[in-house]
Amino acid sequence: MDLRHCAQLTALGLVLSVGTASPVLGQELREQPREQARENRAAERTENRAHFFHRASDLIGNDVANPNNDVIASIEDFIVDRGSGRIEHALLKSGDLLGIGGKTIAVPYGRLSFDSVDKRFKLDMTKEQIDRASSFVPANWSELRASTWTQDVDKWWNGDDTDSDITTEHSSAFKSAERRTVKGTIESVERDRSIGGSEQVIVTVRTDNGADERLLLGPSWYVMGQDAAPMRGDKIEAKVVHTGAQAGDGLTVLSAKIDGDDLTLRDDEGRTRWRMDRDSEKDADKSDRRDRKPEKQDRDDTSRKPGQTRYAGRLMLLTDLVGASAITTNKTGGEVQEVVIERRSGQVAFIGFDPNENLLGIADEIKVVPWPLLSVGSDHKVRIDASSEMLKSAEKFPDDVTVYQDSARLGPLYRGFAIQPAVFKARADSDRAIADDGWGKDGFYSKAFIDGEVATVSGRITSIRIDTIRDGTPASRVAVVTTDSGEQSVILGPEWYMAKQSMALSDGSRVIVHGKRGTLNGKSYICAHSIESDGRSLTLWDSDRPAWEGR
Repeated sequence: MDLRHCAQLTALGLVLSVGTASPVLGQELREQPREQARENRAAERTENRAHFFHRASDLIGNDVANPNNDVIASIEDFIVDRGSGRIEHALLKSGDLLGIGGKTIAVPYGRLSFDSVDKRFKLDMTKEQIDRASSFVPANWSELRASTWTQDVDKWWNGDDTDSDITTEHSSAFKSAERRTVKGTIESVERDRSIGGSEQVIVTVRTDNGADERLLLGPSWYVMGQDAAPMRGDKIEAKVVHTGAQAGDGLTVLSAKIDGDDLTLRDDEGRTRWRMDRDSEKDADKSDRRDRKPEKQDRDDTSRKPGQTRYAGRLMLLTDLVGASAITTNKTGGEVQEVVIERRSGQVAFIGFDPNENLLGIADEIKVVPWPLLSVGSDHKVRIDASSEMLKSAEKFPDDVTVYQDSARLGPLYRGFAIQPAVFKARADSDRAIADDGWGKDGFYSKAFIDGEVATVSGRITSIRIDTIRDGTPASRVAVVTTDSGEQSVILGPEWYMAKQSMALSDGSRVIVHGKRGTLNGKSYICAHSIESDGRSLTLWDSDRPAWEGR
């Protein structure tokens, strides 16, 4: 299926989304030292080692099957957040197989699971539910800006991934807070998810007098969609409000001039520009969308007054990113050739950037560029926060993107651009999907051991490791148990599930394991159905059904 063109909706956290930069923001900025934040991020990386990278072109067009293994639809596109790159919805195209003549619906990404054996998505949805689901129709293309259609879609799906942007009174503390101007050079651009529950852009500015100031701009989907999207090395002059008592912290930007472009974020009352712009777009779309067609120029354009800044909506189609033009900080450019998704988190991880020959002097050498370096405007033009020199030494786009499932390959990608590695954290609502990645009752592990010999072994654990036994399946926790007859490798279960259990198993623990024997990759294992240790027991499989199914 030919790719056409990218976006998502990240629900705004209460503090910022209400349109108020309250003193709580300053407090959160002050109470999270940068060193602690780095430690937290490192811990998250350690806990989430299983990554599953795919080219977007390998996922779009994939079949979607129901629990009865009937193919009910195919992936038509993904809707992602312009700032974070997080997939919010999948667009599914149903076919004549259901007898309904074809229909496009939007499904929250967390509702999909992935069958790594049959290489297709799965969705617990019947024909009748598809009949009742809200259609994604041509008029919705314009509403990717205002996001009004998502309210109906999410309501139908019982509120998954809802937009929490609500209005409240603006705080008197904000109105009376100290204002001042910060001038200098942007040293770093951080996308932080620890404030207010949504991804926010924070820049560190080296001021003209040599001090460092940390400034909170706003949600990444809005800030990074502007012509004035901040890049390292840009000159900035920002009007800020001091929402905390400690000098240099808790600074929230009202407006700024960045590299010559104006960026308006809040008014003096604390009302946020993105909310006012979005409300204006909603009103315009209500009177203008009836005859819209799903063509690129219609999705890019809105009813704007002459000279009015183009409003970059929160959402965009993933396929809008493929083929988009892109420029570096040196103002030299090229084209986005590839988009890579980390499937478990539903996150755009990288792009494949094809530079113009005069940029690197090397023809047809596509480079890997991490998503945190990108900003995507309303016209889908991409800016890359990297110099030509960085791109010249960047890694060549691989033929097989699964090489990045080895965490050792990820670090150098980010270090080459002088940024912190991204954290691809599984969604809170996607544990069920993870279970289906080979670990469901009809998955790879069940099939490998279902006819195996029933076995019981007892002994002492001599080591525990995290191992990806089969490519494309989540990491497993494996214990080596020393018995009277030798060592036996015991597969306990998926690492994400075992990490949640209260039973403490470690080197030296004496255990009794009940399970079945089998051979994987030429090596003998026991798949544990239950395990006993220190007077406690943990059931992992009940007959042919795993304990983690549906968790």
